[in-house]
Amino acid sequence: MAAFVDRINRLRRRQLIERVVADRSNPLEVLSAEEVRERYRFCPETIHFIVGVVFNVLDSPTSRSLPVPTLLSVLTALQFFATGCHHLL
Repeated sequence: MAAFVDRINRLRRRQLIERVVADRSNPLEVLSAEEVRERYRFCPETIHFIVGVVFNVLDSPTSRSLPVPTLLSVLTALQFFATGCHHLL
C-alpha cells in the first residue's frame, strides 16, 4: 500500500511537459515579393507553379505524423539551391 501511495505522490509532483508546435505559416503570405525573390531566387507565382508540378510526388496520402507540407518542402529545397546552406544567412 505504501508503494502505491508513493507512486501516486510522484505522479502528482511530475510537471507537465509543454508541447512545442512548429510554426508552419506560409512564408509566401508573410514575406513581400521582394523578400521572397531575395530568399528563394524565384517570384511567388513561379514558386506556386513549381509546387503545382511536384505536388503529386511530394504530397503524403495521410496526415499522420504531421508531414511537412509540399510548399515548405519546395521552399526549403529552393533556399538550399539558392544559397548552398540550410540556414538563413
